[in-house]
Amino acid sequence: MFPIETTILRQRTWPAFLVLAMGLIIFFIPKDQKQNVPLYIGIGIVAFSALLYFLLSKTQVIVDDEGITHKTIIKTRQVAWNSVTKTYLKSEHHGKSRTLYLYFENSVGKKSKISTNLLSRKSLRTIAEAITMKCKTADIEQRIYDMAEGQFPWY
Repeated sequence: MFPIETTILRQRTWPAFLVLAMGLIIFFIPKDQKQNVPLYIGIGIVAFSALLYFLLSKTQVIVDDEGITHKTIIKTRQVAWNSVTKTYLKSEHHGKSRTLYLYFENSVGKKSKISTNLLSRKSLRTIAEAITMKCKTADIEQRIYDMAEGQFPWY
């Protein structure tokens, strides 16, 4: 098998800028009221967007020859290619929103998942190509093969 070059993939940070824009709009509401409530709400939302940007910018997915590593500020999850027995995409609903996760299972039944929502198509294709190249004995879902070919059926 060919070795995989170490690739660090970062999530998109544009959701933080949407929250920032909303905070700035609230921040600049005319102050002809007696209370400064919009001012404090705007400052709070701007601070929240800065925190959100920081958290999103520190999250990374590292794909290398040994496996895939998902790093956040809170924890780090590692999946070795040789321990993967099954990998698939699964959609989970949280109220009215939907999140698509990439699941990895090993022979013991332990599962690890990576959210695909804030990763670019290029990043997803890199991950799918690494899965199809390194997990030859694993049960790989057809959609992951499609991702490696550059076809994303959910877009």
